[in-house]
Amino acid sequence: MRREDKAVVDPADLTAIISRAPYCVVSMADGNEPYGVPLCFGYDDGWIYCHCAVEGKKLEILRRRPRVWVLFVADPEIRTGTAPCRWTMAYDSVMGWGEAEILDDAAAIRRGLDAILAHYGGNALDDGYPPGALGKTAVIRIRLAGLTGKRSRPRTLATPSGSTPPSDPTGPADQDE
Repeated sequence: MRREDKAVVDPADLTAIISRAPYCVVSMADGNEPYGVPLCFGYDDGWIYCHCAVEGKKLEILRRRPRVWVLFVADPEIRTGTAPCRWTMAYDSVMGWGEAEILDDAAAIRRGLDAILAHYGGNALDDGYPPGALGKTAVIRIRLAGLTGKRSRPRTLATPSGSTPPSDPTGPADQDE
Protein backbone atom coordinates (compact mmCIF):
# COMPACT_ATOMS: atom_id res chain seq x y z
CA MET A 1 0.00 0.00 0.00
CA ARG A 2 1.42 3.34 -1.02
CA ARG A 3 -0.02 5.23 1.95
CA GLU A 4 1.22 3.28 4.97
CA ASP A 5 -0.51 5.80 7.25
CA LYS A 6 -3.85 4.41 6.02
CA ALA A 7 -2.97 0.74 6.50
CA VAL A 8 -5.02 -1.33 8.95
CA VAL A 9 -2.95 -4.25 10.17
CA ASP A 10 -4.27 -5.17 13.61
CA PRO A 11 -6.36 -8.37 13.30
CA ALA A 12 -8.98 -7.01 15.72
CA ASP A 13 -9.37 -3.86 13.60
CA LEU A 14 -9.68 -5.93 10.40
CA THR A 15 -12.37 -8.08 12.03
CA ALA A 16 -14.20 -4.97 13.26
CA ILE A 17 -14.30 -3.53 9.73
CA ILE A 18 -15.61 -6.83 8.34
CA SER A 19 -18.30 -6.90 11.04
CA ARG A 20 -19.51 -3.40 10.04
CA ALA A 21 -19.65 -4.09 6.29
CA PRO A 22 -23.24 -4.43 5.04
CA TYR A 23 -22.22 -6.86 2.28
CA CYS A 24 -19.12 -8.19 0.56
CA VAL A 25 -18.10 -8.41 -3.06
CA VAL A 26 -16.70 -11.79 -4.07
CA SER A 27 -14.58 -11.69 -7.21
CA MET A 28 -13.35 -14.62 -9.25
CA ALA A 29 -12.10 -15.40 -12.73
CA ASP A 30 -14.24 -17.00 -15.42
CA GLY A 31 -11.47 -18.07 -17.75
CA ASN A 32 -9.85 -14.76 -18.69
CA GLU A 33 -12.86 -12.67 -17.66
CA PRO A 34 -13.28 -11.17 -14.19
CA TYR A 35 -16.55 -11.78 -12.40
CA GLY A 36 -17.64 -10.14 -9.16
CA VAL A 37 -20.89 -10.28 -7.25
CA PRO A 38 -22.14 -8.51 -4.11
CA LEU A 39 -23.37 -10.96 -1.49
CA CYS A 40 -24.81 -11.05 1.99
CA PHE A 41 -22.32 -12.75 4.28
CA GLY A 42 -21.47 -13.93 7.75
CA TYR A 43 -18.06 -14.12 9.41
CA ASP A 44 -17.31 -16.84 11.93
CA ASP A 45 -13.98 -18.02 13.27
CA GLY A 46 -12.01 -16.80 10.24
CA TRP A 47 -14.49 -18.14 7.69
CA ILE A 48 -16.68 -16.08 5.38
CA TYR A 49 -20.07 -17.61 4.58
CA CYS A 50 -22.29 -16.49 1.69
CA HIS A 51 -25.53 -17.98 0.41
CA CYS A 52 -27.16 -18.13 -2.98
CA ALA A 53 -29.40 -20.28 -5.15
CA VAL A 54 -28.24 -23.85 -5.77
CA GLU A 55 -27.36 -23.13 -9.38
CA GLY A 56 -25.95 -20.18 -11.23
CA LYS A 57 -22.89 -18.64 -12.78
CA LYS A 58 -20.88 -18.03 -9.60
CA LEU A 59 -21.23 -21.65 -8.51
CA GLU A 60 -20.20 -22.87 -11.96
CA ILE A 61 -17.09 -20.67 -11.82
CA LEU A 62 -16.20 -21.67 -8.26
CA ARG A 63 -16.42 -25.37 -9.11
CA ARG A 64 -13.82 -24.85 -11.83
CA ARG A 65 -11.66 -22.29 -10.07
CA PRO A 66 -12.20 -21.72 -6.33
CA ARG A 67 -9.68 -18.87 -5.86
CA VAL A 68 -11.48 -15.68 -4.84
CA TRP A 69 -10.86 -12.07 -3.84
CA VAL A 70 -13.29 -10.58 -1.30
CA LEU A 71 -13.89 -6.89 -0.59
CA PHE A 72 -15.63 -5.40 2.45
CA VAL A 73 -16.35 -1.67 2.77
CA ALA A 74 -17.65 -0.19 6.01
CA ASP A 75 -18.98 3.25 6.81
CA PRO A 76 -18.62 4.93 3.39
CA GLU A 77 -19.22 8.65 3.42
CA ILE A 78 -18.98 11.09 0.54
CA ARG A 79 -17.20 14.27 1.57
CA THR A 80 -18.29 17.06 -0.75
CA GLY A 81 -16.06 19.97 -1.62
CA THR A 82 -16.22 23.42 -3.16
CA ALA A 83 -15.40 22.04 -6.64
CA PRO A 84 -15.76 18.59 -8.24
CA CYS A 85 -12.09 17.70 -7.78
CA ARG A 86 -12.32 18.64 -4.09
CA TRP A 87 -14.67 15.79 -3.18
CA THR A 88 -13.41 12.63 -1.53
CA MET A 89 -14.69 9.45 0.11
CA ALA A 90 -14.19 8.35 3.68
CA TYR A 91 -14.34 4.60 4.34
CA ASP A 92 -12.78 1.60 6.02
CA SER A 93 -12.07 -1.42 3.85
CA VAL A 94 -10.69 -4.92 4.04
CA MET A 95 -9.64 -7.03 1.07
CA GLY A 96 -8.83 -10.69 1.32
CA TRP A 97 -8.02 -13.64 -0.86
CA GLY A 98 -8.51 -17.32 -0.42
CA GLU A 99 -10.29 -20.48 -1.48
CA ALA A 100 -14.04 -20.97 -1.70
CA GLU A 101 -15.89 -24.22 -1.28
CA ILE A 102 -19.52 -25.04 -1.87
CA LEU A 103 -20.77 -26.83 1.23
CA ASP A 104 -22.71 -30.07 1.01
CA ASP A 105 -22.82 -31.10 4.68
CA ALA A 106 -26.13 -30.11 6.32
CA ALA A 107 -24.50 -29.14 9.64
CA ALA A 108 -21.92 -26.94 7.89
CA ILE A 109 -24.67 -25.33 5.81
CA ARG A 110 -26.66 -24.54 8.97
CA ARG A 111 -23.54 -23.10 10.64
CA GLY A 112 -23.01 -20.86 7.61
CA LEU A 113 -26.61 -19.69 7.55
CA ASP A 114 -26.46 -19.05 11.31
CA ALA A 115 -23.32 -16.90 10.78
CA ILE A 116 -25.11 -14.90 8.07
CA LEU A 117 -28.13 -14.36 10.33
CA ALA A 118 -25.86 -13.27 13.18
CA HIS A 119 -24.07 -10.73 10.96
CA TYR A 120 -27.36 -8.98 10.28
CA GLY A 121 -28.53 -9.06 13.89
CA GLY A 122 -30.60 -12.21 13.79
CA ASN A 123 -30.33 -15.34 15.88
CA ALA A 124 -29.99 -18.96 14.91
CA LEU A 125 -33.42 -20.47 14.38
CA ASP A 126 -34.23 -22.65 17.37
CA ASP A 127 -36.78 -24.66 15.45
CA GLY A 128 -34.58 -25.03 12.39
CA TYR A 129 -34.94 -23.67 8.91
CA PRO A 130 -38.21 -23.99 7.00
CA PRO A 131 -38.76 -27.40 5.40
CA GLY A 132 -37.21 -27.49 1.96
CA ALA A 133 -35.22 -24.26 2.44
CA LEU A 134 -31.85 -25.99 2.78
CA GLY A 135 -32.40 -27.87 -0.46
CA LYS A 136 -32.90 -24.56 -2.28
CA THR A 137 -29.94 -22.78 -0.70
CA ALA A 138 -26.26 -23.12 -1.50
CA VAL A 139 -23.72 -21.94 1.06
CA ILE A 140 -20.23 -20.93 0.05
CA ARG A 141 -17.49 -20.99 2.68
CA ILE A 142 -14.33 -19.00 2.09
CA ARG A 143 -11.14 -19.43 4.09
CA LEU A 144 -9.24 -16.19 3.73
CA ALA A 145 -5.50 -16.80 3.34
CA GLY A 146 -4.62 -13.14 3.67
CA LEU A 147 -6.15 -9.79 4.55
CA THR A 148 -5.21 -6.19 3.98
CA GLY A 149 -7.04 -3.19 5.35
CA LYS A 150 -7.26 0.52 4.69
CA ARG A 151 -8.76 3.39 6.64
CA SER A 152 -9.42 6.49 4.56
CA ARG A 153 -10.80 9.12 6.90
CA PRO A 154 -9.84 12.59 5.69
CA ARG A 155 -10.23 15.17 8.42
CA THR A 156 -13.34 17.27 8.25
CA LEU A 157 -13.04 20.99 7.52
CA ALA A 158 -16.06 23.25 7.72
CA THR A 159 -16.74 25.59 4.80
CA PRO A 160 -19.16 28.48 4.46
CA SER A 161 -21.32 26.49 2.07
CA GLY A 162 -21.63 23.65 4.58
CA SER A 163 -19.71 21.23 2.37
CA THR A 164 -16.73 19.28 3.62
CA PRO A 165 -13.55 19.50 1.55
CA PRO A 166 -10.91 16.77 1.53
CA SER A 167 -8.07 16.80 4.04
CA ASP A 168 -5.79 19.11 2.03
CA PRO A 169 -7.53 22.49 1.74
CA THR A 170 -5.08 23.77 -0.88
CA GLY A 171 -4.86 20.83 -3.27
CA PRO A 172 -6.99 18.23 -5.03
CA ALA A 173 -8.75 15.46 -3.15
CA ASP A 174 -6.57 12.65 -1.86
CA GLN A 175 -6.53 10.33 -4.85
CA ASP A 176 -4.27 7.52 -3.74
CA GLU A 177 -6.10 4.65 -5.38
